[in-house]
Amino acid sequence: MVKNTIQYPEEFKVKCFNYLRHYMDIRLLTSALDNNRDTIVRYYLEEALEDSALYVEKITEDEDRRIVDAKKHAYKQRQDLYNEYMELLTETIDKENVRSKLLR
Repeated sequence: MVKNTIQYPEEFKVKCFNYLRHYMDIRLLTSALDNNRDTIVRYYLEEALEDSALYVEKITEDEDRRIVDAKKHAYKQRQDLYNEYMELLTETIDKENVRSKLLR
């Protein structure tokens, strides 16, 4: 039985490109998306969430506050991407389970 892979919508690919292009070599992620390497896509999304550059210890000036706000926004975008990936994965697994039950 062939394992189904996630079918990534074009808008998900565009979001990945826009949100993560400054964080990583985006060619690696787009290649994984195009070649249905689901575990690699998940790895990159999880690594983006765990990026230590998004965490700030102390705010001292107003300019620092803008940086912190930008980092919070970047984290929120990455969290949204990861959540969307998990929804796509769940849908794919659900379809696979329904098919396997029908074949029994």
